[in-house]
Amino acid sequence: MSSYIAVDGPVDADRTLIRYDVPFAPEDPKRSLKLRQRLGLAAETRDVDANVRVVIDSFLVPRTWEENGVRWVQHASPYPTSRIETVQTKEKLKKLMKEMGGKSTGICPIRSMLYGECFLEVIRQVAAECWERGLLLLKVHAERVESQTAHRDLFESRTGYAFRLALKGEKDTGAMIRQIEDFKRRSVELSKEEEVLSLKCEEHKKYAEEQILIDEKKFNDEINVLKKEGTQKKNQLDSLTAPIKR
Repeated sequence: MSSYIAVDGPVDADRTLIRYDVPFAPEDPKRSLKLRQRLGLAAETRDVDANVRVVIDSFLVPRTWEENGVRWVQHASPYPTSRIETVQTKEKLKKLMKEMGGKSTGICPIRSMLYGECFLEVIRQVAAECWERGLLLLKVHAERVESQTAHRDLFESRTGYAFRLALKGEKDTGAMIRQIEDFKRRSVELSKEEEVLSLKCEEHKKYAEEQILIDEKKFNDEINVLKKEGTQKKNQLDSLTAPIKR
C-alpha cells in the first residue's frame, strides 16, 4: 500500500486555471526523471531565469507533499505560453464557470474566484516572458485586491450597521406596540372603573335627594307643630289679658 502524506498535494489540472510545471523530487532526481518519462516528456533542458522563478513563486507558492517518504515539489510553470494554451485556458474558464454554477452577472463569489485565478494565470504568462512586466502587473493586481477587500469590508460594515438599525427599529416598534397595548388595556380598565363610579354617584345622588325630601317634610311638620303651638299660646295669652266684663 502506498503511504501518502499531502502538505498541499499535486495539482488537479482539470480544476485549476493555473498552469503548473511537472512535479519533481529535489532529493531524488531519478524519481523526477522517471515521472517525466512516464508522462512522455524528455528531461528538462530549458534554462529558467532566476528572477522569473522568484516573481512567479512570490504569488503562486510551490506546492509540496510527501509520497512513500519522498518529498515532491510542484512550481507554477515559468515558461511562456503559446496562443493555443491561452485559448485552452479561456475554454477551461468557461467550463469551470458552468460546472461550478458561476453567474455571469451580479455578485457571484464563484465567478470572482475563477476570474481572480485566471488573472493570476495571465500574470504568470506575462512574467514568464518578462518578469519586470509581470511584477508591475502583480502590483496592479495587489492594488485591485486591496481595493476590492476595502469595498467588501465597507459594504459589510454598512450592511451590519443597517441590520443593527433594523433590529433596533423592530425592537423600538415592538416596545411601542406593547406600550400601546398597555394603554389600551388601561383605558378599558379605567372605562370600567368610570362606569362603577358613575353608578355609585347616581346611587348617592338618589339617596341624597330622598334624604332632602325626608328632611324637608320633617322640618315642615316641625314648623307646622310650632305654628300651632304658637297660635295656642297666643290665644291663651289673649284670653288672660282680655278685660273682664262686668
